Amino acid sequence: AKLHLKVSEALRGMKVMHCNEQPVLGGALYIDIAVDGGLAIEVDGPTHFVGASKERNPETLFRARVLEKLGWRVLSIPFSEFQSLRGAKQQSGYLSRSLRTIGVGKGVKTSKKKVGRSGKDAKSVMKD
Repeated sequence: AKLHLKVSEALRGMKVMHCNEQPVLGGALYIDIAVDGGLAIEVDGPTHFVGASKERNPETLFRARVLEKLGWRVLSIPFSEFQSLRGAKQQSGYLSRSLRTIGVGKGVKTSKKKVGRSGKDAKSVMKD
């Protein structure tokens, strides 16, 4: 959860509007970070992988497939990659590159307003 908050903080610094712990399927699943426009960012900690490998475990793969079937584009952020970054500049650079890799970038909704702790500005509300 601590790493998830660091990713959210980096997105906030980039002024990317998002919502933490977005419920889907009536709360049966929660997206770590939901970005307006149908992007689900999943921050994959150590328990999302098979042993010490970089291979995602079946539960994590299944979860991503369910989200994709529901119409979400899924971006997975492996803990080992994000943890190694030093400072906001490296973190925002990594996130920008990752977003472009899945075809997101210019379509990401940003705010000129200060973005709050939840990742949303005062007038923004994410919908299921």
